[in-house]
Amino acid sequence: HVIRLNECFPNGIPSNWNRLLAVDVGGSAPWAWEFAAVDHAGNVIVYDEIYAAGALIEPFVRAAKPKIDPYRWQAKVIDYENKSAAAELQDRGIQFTNAQKQNKNDSVFRLNGYLHPNSEHAFPEWHPRAGKRGSPRLFVSSGNRHLRNEIPDQRWRKLQGNETFENEMDPNVVHHAVDSLLYLCRELPRPT
Repeated sequence: HVIRLNECFPNGIPSNWNRLLAVDVGGSAPWAWEFAAVDHAGNVIVYDEIYAAGALIEPFVRAAKPKIDPYRWQAKVIDYENKSAAAELQDRGIQFTNAQKQNKNDSVFRLNGYLHPNSEHAFPEWHPRAGKRGSPRLFVSSGNRHLRNEIPDQRWRKLQGNETFENEMDPNVVHHAVDSLLYLCRELPRPT
């Protein structure tokens, strides 16, 4: 799932591919901005991130604007529980719509469908394993350090005092970047 952008895209990700941006708003906890592109076959490349704690909007605007302005956006979504952050970003020229957060498990299963290697799906032409079967539909840049670190740590919450798992993500595991990725996946069709 992890790719080196300069190896797969020596001239950069094509500018005509649709882009997605999802933001999990922070404060004393980190903000997680995940930037993705979708190729013509529906493969998703999560290619950049902004990940930092902070209560002030301006540093995030300065970091995000150059990553946003030159592209065509399929969706830019933000955690709707943070209306004041979304309003401040809108005042500074970054418009978002509300992330779909209902039924988080549906988002988890949708993400799982993008991450799970499919024996019938070939690796895309831009990938070093182009044409070989068994490709996932979602790839993460090696530069997205926080997302790469969070994904393997995710687990279901255990019921107190036994080995039974609940159908809910463990809130004790860091998940800021993963939450952002879950918002992003809800903007995509279900993977086949």
